[in-house]
Amino acid sequence: VVKTAVFWDIENIPPTKKNHVLENVETWLTKMGDVVYKSVAVNCYTIKKDQLVKVYDSGYKIECIPKYEKDATDKIIIREIRERVILDEDIQLYVLITQDSDFKNVIKELMKNGKFVVLLHINNRMNKEFLELPHAAYNLKSKCRIKSIEKVLLKKNKKIIDIGKYKRGEMNVV
Repeated sequence: VVKTAVFWDIENIPPTKKNHVLENVETWLTKMGDVVYKSVAVNCYTIKKDQLVKVYDSGYKIECIPKYEKDATDKIIIREIRERVILDEDIQLYVLITQDSDFKNVIKELMKNGKFVVLLHINNRMNKEFLELPHAAYNLKSKCRIKSIEKVLLKKNKKIIDIGKYKRGEMNVV
């Protein structure tokens, strides 16, 4: 079973009734094996309380920032990702829910440390270079892509555990 950690840039991709991000992520994660860590950093004043309660009820650790500071939530998420790499070496799959290229360097760090990185987003007009950086990037609004990544990762479960053998070209997902 692949140990998975999820980090959600909720300020960048808030859960709304319209985009169904929370529901789509949770559906996808149920088939991913052992999700051992789920985290969200948020400015307490930028998200509706009922949305935050749903996220909390779904098992996410929530770190609220009491005041606005540019990129504060990004910095907290990046710090937490780095801590997870040190504290739990068994986590092999890192899922980032964001559209923010501020995470570019931490994605590179994870991959350099032999971790498998999946980027989940909701925007087809994202920077192509950023979308191609992780092992895989998928639009949460497209249910067929969510099913596709499930199939690929489940089929290649052995290779995810031994990530050293993974090559970007093997991720041919429509």
